[in-house]
Amino acid sequence: MKLSDLSLPREFFIEGSLALKRNVFLRKFLMLLNVFMLPLSIFWLFNEHWVLGCSLLLFLGTFNTNVFWTIKDRPFVIAYPLVMLTLSLTLFVTVFYIGFSGALWTYPIIIALYFIIPLKEANYSNFIIVVPIAILIFFKFDTSFAIRYCASIGATVVLGIMLVNTIVDLQKKLLKQSSTDPLTGAFNRRHMDSILNNIINRREAAAEADVILMFDIDYFKQINDSLGHETGDVALQRLVEHIKGNIRKSDIIFRMGGEEFILLLRDTSLESALGMAESLRQSIAKIVINECGTNMTVSVGVSVLSENMSYSQWLNDADACLYEAKRLGRNRVISQLQAS
Repeated sequence: MKLSDLSLPREFFIEGSLALKRNVFLRKFLMLLNVFMLPLSIFWLFNEHWVLGCSLLLFLGTFNTNVFWTIKDRPFVIAYPLVMLTLSLTLFVTVFYIGFSGALWTYPIIIALYFIIPLKEANYSNFIIVVPIAILIFFKFDTSFAIRYCASIGATVVLGIMLVNTIVDLQKKLLKQSSTDPLTGAFNRRHMDSILNNIINRREAAAEADVILMFDIDYFKQINDSLGHETGDVALQRLVEHIKGNIRKSDIIFRMGGEEFILLLRDTSLESALGMAESLRQSIAKIVINECGTNMTVSVGVSVLSENMSYSQWLNDADACLYEAKRLGRNRVISQLQAS
């Protein structure tokens, strides 16, 4: 692997941060970094600390360049490991010339990295930064002093990892709550709008297409009225559970609302989608939803995403096919070709 291949993805700010908007966060962080570091580098240069001033300017230059291109939604110009190496060099030189007071900068930098980049990259970066400085301190200061420094650095690293893991766990829970239907565990309408619109905006000519299956539980109102809403909830839950257990990892189930669901099949031909829909329809009819042995059936509308089709047209086509399936007696699968 080449060193240039190790640059971080554009989404690096999400996994290891507070999920702030990337550009806003990076601008503020860059401003603070330059406000504190740039005058210091100039001060060192004017006081003939050429190595200190030049090393800090080298780091600021590489970091500023990458942040500028990241804000412009472009790949890093300078490989990310090189930026961390310049930072490590700056801190090493600072400790070498100034003494232990220079090592104090490692503490805020360690914490800052955990809130700027993903956890794995932050650990690597902190390793690159801390190890050379720790070795230098062992040579320049008493062993007991160096041990205390290493212990405090280790505690800072552990604290940073704990904070980030806690934040990431909370973030994942919030994301799941905002995108998932709490009753069935299927993704909600909001997440469906985002995913399908994204597919339409990024679609490319390919051998296979994207297909949606629109499911509707037949006579669901009667299930609620005659068997109770609790049985209706069980029917919804078992439907989603069954579909999830019989689809590919790339397929996604959404709850549109009520008893209607959308199953997204990625890179699938119409023939394969119809086969999947028919197989699901038959197996769903065997699902028992209460102790009395009541079964349910579904009607399915199938729509293939075609060229120049909008999001609303895609859903309307699937809905029209579903309506035709209901008109013809329910418990059947209808595609665009069959509906027309």
